[in-house]
Amino acid sequence: MQKHIKKTWWSLMTVVLLVFISQEEVKAQRFAVSTNALEWLTLSPNASFDVAFTQHHAFSMSVSTQPWRLSQNFFMSHITISPEYRYWFRMPFYRSFVGANLTYSGYDLSLFGFERKGELFAAGVTYGYSFLMGKRWNLVPFLGAGVGMELADKVSFIPVIARLGLNIQLVVK
Repeated sequence: MQKHIKKTWWSLMTVVLLVFISQEEVKAQRFAVSTNALEWLTLSPNASFDVAFTQHHAFSMSVSTQPWRLSQNFFMSHITISPEYRYWFRMPFYRSFVGANLTYSGYDLSLFGFERKGELFAAGVTYGYSFLMGKRWNLVPFLGAGVGMELADKVSFIPVIARLGLNIQLVVK
């Protein structure tokens, strides 16, 4: 059962990515690279790549990992991949946006005796706002919520905060 769910999830993520990439109106001069400052607080290197493909529509792909074990009793190893469609109300990378995202995370947690290892598949919605900090630099806080399916000891559906962050973004034309 779990292999079927994984295969279906990866197929869905691939289709979503191909649909956004294959749009005829893609303009290569509008993209951004960013990193989530809140994830760095947990020692999780991360990057996000955004491509605007029309005046209001953009696609974002975020990747995050935390491969280190800080101690035997406390560690949060994970890898997370999250594609997201964003609708910008004014223009890409400027002011408010709403988004719809999918998230996959493989994790291994140990917090003072509580241990959990598994995978999370989630879908949710996001709201964010881009503050201009300079000609090409933005500060983008965002918050998202959704529902996830956890594959650990058993399959369970749980409410999750799908996206939380404070991106420092470089807009490249």
